[in-house]
Amino acid sequence: MSIDWKLLFHQLFALEIKKEYVLGAPEHECEDVYTRLLNGFVHYSPASFNDVIAHAMEAETPEHAQQIRRDFYEHPVGRALLHDFDVARCVDAESRQLAGVHEFLSVIEDNCDRAIEKGENFFASIEGENLARAFAFDGGTNRQEVALVMVPGYAAHTIAHAIFEEIVTDANAFQGRPSSRPLLKADGIDLEFEEHTSFYARGAGEPCAFDILHPAGTELGNTTGHNRETTDKIAEWIETLPEKYSQTKFIFLGYSKGAPIVLDLVNRHPAMSKRILGYVTHAGVMQGAHAARAFLEQAKRVLRDVPMGEFVARLREEDPARLAQVISPFFSQFDLSWLTVPRVRELLGSFGVDVDSYGRQSERLLAGREVRELLDGARDLSPQERVRWSLLHLNNACFADRTYVFNLSGVADVRDFVRPVQLGRGGRAGPSLLAPTLRKDGELDWDKLSIDAIVLYFTSLAGFRNSPGGLFDMQVDLASSKTLVLDTRPLAASLKSEELDALWADPAVRERVAQSGASSREVFAAKPRCELIREEQRSNVDAIDLGEFRGHHWSLFVQALRPPANVSESHAVWDFPRKAYMRALLQVLALRNLVDASESEAT
Repeated sequence: MSIDWKLLFHQLFALEIKKEYVLGAPEHECEDVYTRLLNGFVHYSPASFNDVIAHAMEAETPEHAQQIRRDFYEHPVGRALLHDFDVARCVDAESRQLAGVHEFLSVIEDNCDRAIEKGENFFASIEGENLARAFAFDGGTNRQEVALVMVPGYAAHTIAHAIFEEIVTDANAFQGRPSSRPLLKADGIDLEFEEHTSFYARGAGEPCAFDILHPAGTELGNTTGHNRETTDKIAEWIETLPEKYSQTKFIFLGYSKGAPIVLDLVNRHPAMSKRILGYVTHAGVMQGAHAARAFLEQAKRVLRDVPMGEFVARLREEDPARLAQVISPFFSQFDLSWLTVPRVRELLGSFGVDVDSYGRQSERLLAGREVRELLDGARDLSPQERVRWSLLHLNNACFADRTYVFNLSGVADVRDFVRPVQLGRGGRAGPSLLAPTLRKDGELDWDKLSIDAIVLYFTSLAGFRNSPGGLFDMQVDLASSKTLVLDTRPLAASLKSEELDALWADPAVRERVAQSGASSREVFAAKPRCELIREEQRSNVDAIDLGEFRGHHWSLFVQALRPPANVSESHAVWDFPRKAYMRALLQVLALRNLVDASESEAT
């Protein structure tokens, strides 16, 4: 059997965009709108990411690299494969005959021309009912329950908003819960939500075939520190869900730093392996982030072997006015860090924003665990540590049979911050979200200014220079967001000499790679990394690349960093077809369940 999962996902993504944003447009505009939206958000190439990177690296100028990218992702052949949904292109005849598969795909095909109504709850739709039936199938006569657990990334415990907020809202409403988890207390960056034990006990008392769950706030621990804390918190969170989830099987969606966190679950909590069907990584830090390495190098220069906590305490005592200025580059992704930069404070102050109201929150940030444990989190996200983890743990000892790991990656274009494509206006380019503008009453127009855009743009420009071929999502380069066993590059292509030395000096790493023929440091550095773990040692893990989307690292948020309510009740919105993206992904996961359950029954 052979299924092209990457093409299937992109066909479904294009189809869901068409159903939500195109079919309702005037007929004479549909084709033009559809083309603009595909160009604006869908990056599909029949070629692998390895080929895209290899060709982009041959460019002599950034402009040439950009053209190579367009040639791959906007090629007419690739676009033709997406224009109309055709399941025969990506699902082979044998797979289509498996139990439930034909019926599942037929429902999708029969509803290709059904325009999605405004405000429609996906789970109450024909496609949503089809999805639930597919997840309920366990290969036998029993009915199973499945839940997708959303695990956000770096600094997530300080952000009040869910990732892929629209689909989470649909799931909550469909299950009879409030659309979002009530935020009981927000003291600066300290967020206290309604207990997950009571929130997920709301609604129907009976287990459901499919649900979406989302830990948040203190349930995640300190997400800027060691990965292991959040990993253990997630395991505890799962164990303490209401009784109706006691038999539920799980799929984990790990975003950014959340990807290595969820993948480490079965290493640290082996008993969970039987309940985990698979993983999805969205812009995941799978093989490390250049930003983490740069942070560690900067910290080494600034701290000079003094522990971060001691350094902060000393600076607070000696020069408190300088503390925020020195520390702010270390936590640029935090909700309040941008306000520690004097020029930003002056700029917002000139538009009438009372930045003094943030004083206590900034003080809490500088005094809290977030700053003291930044180095721990950076080490866990460094290229050296992420490669080490993969070499030691991406194997049958950690993962149960038939566990899949789907990778999804973003590729950003800096120009999208200047004129982003708008979903609600026929796919046309809209105003820049970087430039502050005033309304007629002289107040700052927060609907057209994005703090997210400002932070991402000014903290990520160097990343495009450091990323192979400029293929970058504003935080993670393309190859680093893919599972190691999919990557054909040698380790020397992304690791520095001293990092390779440290890995080779690790007895556990050396023992593992020696089994694949890496008998010397030179072979270790030069061998394709996908060959460093023998196939028979990782046969339980089905690593699959679902490809790329055109978007940036924060596209899955409506807006992560929003102005406080006392400043503005409105805010900018990232125009990305998040709900269409998630509907496509969920249908891929449902089909995967049907295929795996059928094969399990047959064996």
